[in-house]
Amino acid sequence: MAEILNFNQNDTQITLALNGDKNNLLVFDPGDINLRNNFYKVSQSIKAKEKEFDIKAKKINPNNVQGLIEVEYELFKYMSDMIDKIFGTGTTKKVCGDRKNPIIIANFLIAIAPYFKKFNDDAKNKYVNNLKNAGIL
Repeated sequence: MAEILNFNQNDTQITLALNGDKNNLLVFDPGDINLRNNFYKVSQSIKAKEKEFDIKAKKINPNNVQGLIEVEYELFKYMSDMIDKIFGTGTTKKVCGDRKNPIIIANFLIAIAPYFKKFNDDAKNKYVNNLKNAGIL
């Protein structure tokens, strides 16, 4: 008969009620290396794309409202695809509802970034100390 080894697998997992809505939850683990790596890569990618779209928009006649909206829609689509890539399909829908507004996605990224920073700053030290106390390091 095998012995049971219990250990915490979710101590860095976070559940957030988006804008306080307890029926609209985002669960993620800022301690997951793949998630953290994707978050930072996508953040850099969105910054680069935003500049690209800004240049594209500046080339459009300001009176061409439809052309400007199309560029903004492209930016939203790109950002929403990246958000869904990081946090899972449907995350953009949770964040934006039926609205297609790149500012909402930008605000979401701004609001969630500190969770990754907190993990980077605090949690690593905690685990290094715990590993030392356990005699592993």
